Amino acid sequence: MDTNSDDGSEQQQSDSEIESQQQHFEGSESGDDSDFEETELQRELKHALGQDHFSFAGNFYHAGLQPFAPNPCMFITGLGLVGLPLSEYDAKRMISAANLAPFGHGQRTVVDKTVRDTWEIDPEKITFVNPAWKKHVDVTICAEVCTALGVSASVSKMELYKLLLYETGSHFLPHQDTQKANGMFATVIIILPSTYEGGQLIVSHASKTKTIDFSEKSTIATAVLAWYTDVRHEVKPITSGYRLALSYNLIHAARSAELCPTLPDMGKATQFLDQALRKWKKQLKRHESEQHIYAYLLNHEYSLMNLSDGLTFLKGADAHRVRSIRPIAESLGFVIGFASLEQHISGAADDDGADYYSRNRRAYSDEEDSDEDMRRVPDMVEIGYTQTKISSLTGLDGKPLFGVTKPMIIPEEALVPANPFKNVQPDRKDYEGYMGNGAGGIEHWYKRTVLLILNAKKRNDLLFEVEGLPLAFKMIQKNLANPPSPDNLSWAARILRKRSTWTKEHLTTMMKYSLHWKNVGLWNDSTKCPLCTLDVVDAKLLLQSCQILSFDSVRLSLEDILARSGPKTAFEKVSLIREVSAKATDTERATAELWSNKETQKALASFTATGAEDVPAIVALIKRLGLHIFMEQMLPSLRSRAKSYDFWITLHTTILSQRQAILQEIATTSTSPETTGAEPDTQTQGGAVNPVPGMLKTLIGDCLSLASSTAMRVAPSPKHSYSYYDRQSADDPFRIRIDRTLFLVERCIRTSHLDICDDLLQRTLKIPGDLTAKFTKFYVPLIPRLSALLAKLNKSITMSPFAAFAQKVIGKYLAEILGKRGHIHPCGLRKVGCRCGDCNDLDKFILDRRQYTTILKVNKQRRNHLENQLRNATDLCTVTQISYGRPQGIKVTKTPAVVWACNWSHRLEESTTFLTSFGSAEVLSEIMGARLKDVIAALEGNQYILAPDNTEAQDSEAVSGAMQPAAGTSTLTSHEDARPKKIAKGQKRKTAPLKLLDVIDFTGEDSS
Repeated sequence: MDTNSDDGSEQQQSDSEIESQQQHFEGSESGDDSDFEETELQRELKHALGQDHFSFAGNFYHAGLQPFAPNPCMFITGLGLVGLPLSEYDAKRMISAANLAPFGHGQRTVVDKTVRDTWEIDPEKITFVNPAWKKHVDVTICAEVCTALGVSASVSKMELYKLLLYETGSHFLPHQDTQKANGMFATVIIILPSTYEGGQLIVSHASKTKTIDFSEKSTIATAVLAWYTDVRHEVKPITSGYRLALSYNLIHAARSAELCPTLPDMGKATQFLDQALRKWKKQLKRHESEQHIYAYLLNHEYSLMNLSDGLTFLKGADAHRVRSIRPIAESLGFVIGFASLEQHISGAADDDGADYYSRNRRAYSDEEDSDEDMRRVPDMVEIGYTQTKISSLTGLDGKPLFGVTKPMIIPEEALVPANPFKNVQPDRKDYEGYMGNGAGGIEHWYKRTVLLILNAKKRNDLLFEVEGLPLAFKMIQKNLANPPSPDNLSWAARILRKRSTWTKEHLTTMMKYSLHWKNVGLWNDSTKCPLCTLDVVDAKLLLQSCQILSFDSVRLSLEDILARSGPKTAFEKVSLIREVSAKATDTERATAELWSNKETQKALASFTATGAEDVPAIVALIKRLGLHIFMEQMLPSLRSRAKSYDFWITLHTTILSQRQAILQEIATTSTSPETTGAEPDTQTQGGAVNPVPGMLKTLIGDCLSLASSTAMRVAPSPKHSYSYYDRQSADDPFRIRIDRTLFLVERCIRTSHLDICDDLLQRTLKIPGDLTAKFTKFYVPLIPRLSALLAKLNKSITMSPFAAFAQKVIGKYLAEILGKRGHIHPCGLRKVGCRCGDCNDLDKFILDRRQYTTILKVNKQRRNHLENQLRNATDLCTVTQISYGRPQGIKVTKTPAVVWACNWSHRLEESTTFLTSFGSAEVLSEIMGARLKDVIAALEGNQYILAPDNTEAQDSEAVSGAMQPAAGTSTLTSHEDARPKKIAKGQKRKTAPLKLLDVIDFTGEDSS
């Protein structure tokens, strides 16, 4: 029975009670500081539609005893008659013929005894032998239930759905019923006489919760329970015995809106509705309000199937409310409909880490979870985000409202009442868990059915808001007119509002509409789209705009498009500008030419691309503009910005290969009479020399010179190479420099730019880095390849400028790589110890040029100390642990580079190999000239002294404390003797040959 009633009959709760308590559900949510301020019109609509004006005696549920109900004399196929009150014997027989009852889980029907533990038998197996039972159900019980629920019994009927049997432990967790049959709007349960305990029914709707318990009189009386399908209810476990019940669907038998429940005197209610809607209409007309839709929360929730039946299935006060507002709204130009509303709120949880440790905890207000889970999720203390969405927009006829099929977002100002979910338990919570250093995030979802009131004049705006751009373009195309109809222009205006989301297709279509309608305003507004650049828009459309709308009308929009286009579209910019100017009308020509010159300068100034991939665009600009404009306006900027060898050599190569095509193109497109395609120093018809070929030759040389100036700039290779192949890869900086040097030397010779070649070779002498590495990886492999290249081109390394370069390289090698006999080559030898006894022994070994390996026997602690000191000397020696003997020790071995540096005969042999790579003794004699005797002296063990004019004689890479020549060594007494005499580039050096190798002695062992 009801916990508030001893006799088992439940006091009726009206819709007015539900409405008045709608804002006072149990549970705490967001604070007052997050409330949305209610507008005046929201307050008036809430008052006009409120429960005060819609008195209704119906209740959301019914519960009552029927001690004089007839015995149905129930016959079950396969079992026979079942006696009442139900015996344990019959109960067990029924279970043997029954199935576990399933329940709805989303879109599926599942069986899970933890959620629902009940037996059921289908109605096809059930027959009522007593004819009085059917009359009692159809007349007495149906009338009683319909009266309690506030509906007319004349349009309702009851259909048997299932026979249910609850045994000890049977239960059903909180849930809402689904619509099991067309027209179903409520569930009726008839509990037949059967002895049990427990099994209380808990029903809740809005803020009201009731507990019903008929177990005390279950043996002697029949009980009737009923509730609307959107009522949340729960069956507590049966603690003992068996409970037998018949489940019926309460169904509307009629399908007409006229048969909905009627209202009493609604004069005052309609008056308030009329006043509120008229005020809204006046505000819209005066543009005092931008609100074109309101959503009023109905008392009951309705399924999608309910909504598809329109007015027919509205319950209680909802039916009265809609019936009253419909004629008033329609007469004032408003439209009435329904929708499913969902509000999503996210914010910070009220957690402190206690009991809220679980991550991603979810709680649902439906049949799959219990209220216990809802209680374990904390409340929300701070709102961060709120979104309200309506979907399944339906008209009163049950069809999609205005044809809308997609959800739409509505503002909080559209909800009536304002803040409808304040202090209301959500239908679903999603809690991410306690975050440790801050409150965890929590999300709430609320779902309701709402009554929509819409401004009919904004039908198309609503459609556009939901369906978007595809619908708008479809509507224009469907009714395209010229001149445009008001409907065409209104749809175009809506499309413009979403300009920032346009695609290329959208933009092109709107530009074409603008030209089709000759609408300058639409054109200018459309071209403000951020996507409107030369990368996207067909230039033909822009040219057409000048012809159809006039140049002066679209000039500013063209400037915006040019400014918005990227730097890599310089050629497209210039081409468009020139085309616009060329196609201007006679009256616009002067203005267009001035505009063309100004915009061309801006386009060239905006060109900032300096990659090799940009060269084709630059060459195209040269052809389009001519050399004079390019060299005056673009080349200076490129010189200051472009620092890439790849860029300049690509530009040089491309211009050189397209030389004739460039000359012909310039001759065709140029407006200057002097720029024809004639060869240098030839005369045009006017007698003037054509400067273009000479300018082009100068540009080719400039690009080659700039390539030479940047050729040695190579990104360093990675510090750590993990394999031989890594070290030998094509990305090695020295290999790249060698390839560039040889390519440029050949190009300089073939284009007669030996001055650039001289500059290049001098730059190779200034490559940064370790001197030994430069000789090993650059000069040594370069010289034989350079000699071979010169021979192929009928040149010699003894010619200028190669001879001077070779002399400097040889001098540098002899002075700083070979050194003098008895001198330890500067290979980084140094003390690495800390001056303790063990470290002194280690340093003595490292500095001893005659000793290449040593073994140090020391205990573990001293061994660790030595190994730690040697970690900073990996360029000098390697360390190997010795595992045998006591104490164990370490073996220290000098690296091959150190061994080589300490050995004169090794250095001498490599020096001789390097010298012979330049050519024969006669070639070396021509290169070195007067300094040949110093070369011979160096090979005999004396220090070679660099000439003062050597480009690297005093650079930072020279080893400090330069070695003095050995006693008796021939040295230069004057700078003049040291310098090679000036030779014209391309000429050989004249000197008497000397048999160099005859004076070299390889047998003498290094005494050091």
